[in-house]
Amino acid sequence: MQVQIIFTAHGSSTVTGNFAPGDTLRCDAEQARHFVEDAQCARYADLTVQTPAADPQPNAQTDSQPRPAAKRARRNDGA
Repeated sequence: MQVQIIFTAHGSSTVTGNFAPGDTLRCDAEQARHFVEDAQCARYADLTVQTPAADPQPNAQTDSQPRPAAKRARRNDGA
């Protein structure tokens, strides 16, 4: 069975060569387990990240009022 992983760190392996964060690898389950659990340099790609749902009611206070412009500091060194 082939498993896909995504690397989270830089490194190298005699089997796979060099890898960097974001690189993906499809390999056997034991090799994937080694990178994820033993070496802790990858995560399983098939795990979905649960993101919280957006608030259906926007915050009226922050959405209707414009943000004040950032004030720039003045130089006082005679320039």
